[in-house]
Amino acid sequence: MMDRPSPYWKKAVVVSLIAAMTATGTAYAETAGDETEPTEAVTPSMRLGFPDVSPSHWAFKHISKLALLGIVQGDHLGLYNPENPVSQQDVIIMAIRMMGLESEALASTSTPVLPFDDVRNDARPYVAMAISKGLINLQEEIEDAKNWGNRNATRDWVAKMIVRAIGKEYDAINRAETPTPFADNDAISPSVRGYINAAVDLKLVNGFEDGTFRPSGEVTRAQMATFLSRAEQYLERRSSRVITGYVTDISGANLTIEDENGRSSRVRLQSNALFFTYKDDTRRLIPSDIQLYNEVYVIADQNGNGYFVEVTNDETPMESIEGTVVDVDIDKLTVTL
Repeated sequence: MMDRPSPYWKKAVVVSLIAAMTATGTAYAETAGDETEPTEAVTPSMRLGFPDVSPSHWAFKHISKLALLGIVQGDHLGLYNPENPVSQQDVIIMAIRMMGLESEALASTSTPVLPFDDVRNDARPYVAMAISKGLINLQEEIEDAKNWGNRNATRDWVAKMIVRAIGKEYDAINRAETPTPFADNDAISPSVRGYINAAVDLKLVNGFEDGTFRPSGEVTRAQMATFLSRAEQYLERRSSRVITGYVTDISGANLTIEDENGRSSRVRLQSNALFFTYKDDTRRLIPSDIQLYNEVYVIADQNGNGYFVEVTNDETPMESIEGTVVDVDIDKLTVTL
């Protein structure tokens, strides 16, 4: 949720490849994993979800959001497999897509040489890009390179990847000497404590009911979607499909949304659009719940067709302005001071 911009309401209107290659023998896995379809990933169609993720699933909101953004695409059968553990190479694929680097990763025509023995062919460009951009630190990973790609991602490793993906590594470095707030802090490696602290501060990850973090616990694909969905708001460069701002006009299924810079976007809500609220991940809204001046997060295609709406603030933004009235336009419902 973005901070409410003070200049939003104008005072004239009150209403209205790898830096260092390691040449080692590499075994190529022949079977594609969950995050496939790399050629469609550059300009995919708007996907609303997956047949194996029902609307009642606790992560439906986050999985649907990432599917519409093209960050997750599922397996060759079109399934998301939400309860399956997510592999490290699939975490990297998702993170590179979220960072908007997929096209750049797939543009290379050369086959990257990687220091890991089991990275799938379709995942290799993403892993190479992750190393190039500092998402992966080879010195950290090379000591345990065997079965690196297919290894199930752990909670501490995922926290580190996400914090780096959204450019918050500086926050992690600053919190490196601070114990984490979890009961099993002693089980968390000192090298990742700063990342976990940063992830907690940013509300990307939570602990369990018993107060533990369980750093070596495996991350499911549903949990991974939730982590990335929460992290997406911190990206400096969001997807071109994302529209954020305040609803300034509602005309049937059409919304006008004005962003913090005063730019307006027109969105036509589709009949199959999904509606959510920031107050509860599992609570669904209906179109009539969207009110004038709500702050919203919308996912729309290039033609302005909206498929996902989250109300990120339902308080009407108000600003007190004092001055002398110099003009009143009844037709436009504006007052000039």
